[in-house]
Amino acid sequence: IIIGEGYNKRSTYMSHNYSMHAEIAAIHSIPRKNRNRKHLEDSTLVVIRVAGQDNHSALSAPCPNCRKEIMKLGIGRIFYSQ
Repeated sequence: IIIGEGYNKRSTYMSHNYSMHAEIAAIHSIPRKNRNRKHLEDSTLVVIRVAGQDNHSALSAPCPNCRKEIMKLGIGRIFYSQ
């Protein structure tokens, strides 16, 4: 069962550029009632990398902010494609 999904987003808000990583977008898409450790400890976060990305960190582990959010929610497993 998929409870949330997301993708990297780049946007401009009030002339400030910002980006949201796919992990955070997926977490934000999870319904609030399911955003607790009890529901997520048996969950797997799957991050699928798109071939041809210019980003040199495309195959890296989660950034510190994403890792913090993943750990805070207690998501049990993380799978990163290559």
